[in-house]
Amino acid sequence: MKKIIALVLVAVMIMAIAVTANAASITINRDSSFDTSGQEGAGNVYKYYKVFSASYTSNTSTGGGSTDGEPGAVNASAENASYTATSAVAAKLGSWTTPVYYTAEDTIPEGKNVGDLKSGGWTRASGNEWFDLSPIVGTNNYNVAWANANDNAATVQAAAAWLIENEAYENGPTALTFDESAKAWKSEANIDAGYYLVEGATGKNLVAATTDVTINEKNTYPPLDKTQSDEDNTTKNNEARDVAIGDVLNYDVTVTIPATAKVGDKILVYDNKSEGLTFNNDITVTNTAKATVGESDYSGTGAVEGATWQRLITVDDDTVLGSTVVFSFTMTVNASALVDTDKGNESALKYGPGSGETPWPFEGKPDKVEYKTYFAGIHKIDGDTSNDDLAGVEFTLKEGGTAFYVKKDGTYYIPCASTDTGATTTVVTDSEGRIMIRGLDEDKTYTLTETKTLDGYNMLTTDVTLSLYEDTHTVTTTDGEGTSTTTTTESFDPSKTNEKWGVVENHKGSVLPSTGGIGTTIFYILGGLLVIGAGV
Repeated sequence: MKKIIALVLVAVMIMAIAVTANAASITINRDSSFDTSGQEGAGNVYKYYKVFSASYTSNTSTGGGSTDGEPGAVNASAENASYTATSAVAAKLGSWTTPVYYTAEDTIPEGKNVGDLKSGGWTRASGNEWFDLSPIVGTNNYNVAWANANDNAATVQAAAAWLIENEAYENGPTALTFDESAKAWKSEANIDAGYYLVEGATGKNLVAATTDVTINEKNTYPPLDKTQSDEDNTTKNNEARDVAIGDVLNYDVTVTIPATAKVGDKILVYDNKSEGLTFNNDITVTNTAKATVGESDYSGTGAVEGATWQRLITVDDDTVLGSTVVFSFTMTVNASALVDTDKGNESALKYGPGSGETPWPFEGKPDKVEYKTYFAGIHKIDGDTSNDDLAGVEFTLKEGGTAFYVKKDGTYYIPCASTDTGATTTVVTDSEGRIMIRGLDEDKTYTLTETKTLDGYNMLTTDVTLSLYEDTHTVTTTDGEGTSTTTTTESFDPSKTNEKWGVVENHKGSVLPSTGGIGTTIFYILGGLLVIGAGV
């Protein structure tokens, strides 16, 4: 998955009345699509807060509590629990005054009856739309009831956010610990049974932890898609490209703003190249999103060290689902492509609130596109008797019938611009009769036209078309017992016996010239007519 996130916790458990009592724990399983290599705690920080306690003791509270689902005193059994708030938490949620009920002596308003509440009781604090409390007789604690008829995920998350904002919790925050082997965040082995807030970097939720609670991360990612094209294939996709040194690769990095992004959220998009590519510093941005895109490289908190470039996207109020930001740029293949073991360019993003102790809590898997270069050459020998290497034979190198410029780099030639120092279209066999050229494009056709040979040898009358081979390959060797392996990346084999160097022979002796003439066809015709005439 080429994606990363705005956190939405799944398996929301609305506060229940009938639950099983046990020592509890909270576990959050990591989403497997995250790339978390090198990130402590898998790139996220989860905390939990205890809001209410789960109580199983009998009480005679006024309102609240239950027996087998009916209002009233709570039985001292694990199957029937009531949630209780401390007086400090209750004060954050509202206030309680002694209730007064209608009696027969009162003037009873229409719709009311004797025994209905006249005044007093529970009054919610401003902003509290979710919790009604009633005092537990003989204690300073309160029974809690969920008051909102809507118990969907959005409602519960709103309640969680309000509780944290108003510090309406019994204790916390306490960090969950990431267990690398289990790929999960875990609370202490045993926590008190109760009603808990769970807070992630970009989401807050409520869980009833009267038994062990397991939550799976469910994330909406800002997807990132990396594509490329070259001069031979102008359709951008993620396929590897065959290129020559000096060729230009065109890239698009497309980032989609996620549906669950919040105002102020930030996405840091960054790019890394391998050594065989030169960045042309030519980024253009196509922004269909209502988002702010940095005009220069980001260098603030959490900047990616060593990135080729990095830009910050800030989510604005009117960002819409599915809108995109596209970064377009180019890179040129350079001579280091011959020793480049990665041969590619990759982009990735980080996502989060962009401030605080975890500015980038999540990082997506890099999206990489690759390139390939090729080598070719010949081995020139005496084709008559000795098979001797022929050194100093000259050829003109062409690509598609046009002169192709190269320059010498050690024992081989590499492509270059016509204006480079040492640029030439003439290639010469070395002391072992070889011409070796590296950094070529397999999509092209390269030919050698012989222009000068050794004394006594005849010039080739036809061009030599070069066969191309990928410039690097991976070799894996295993010891005799199969207990260990070694992987190495090797380039071309320069040995003159390498079969990839096509053998080209030169021969000695005279080649009779063509002396011209009108041909023999006319004599066949005339002779035939004479024979026919003689017959007549």
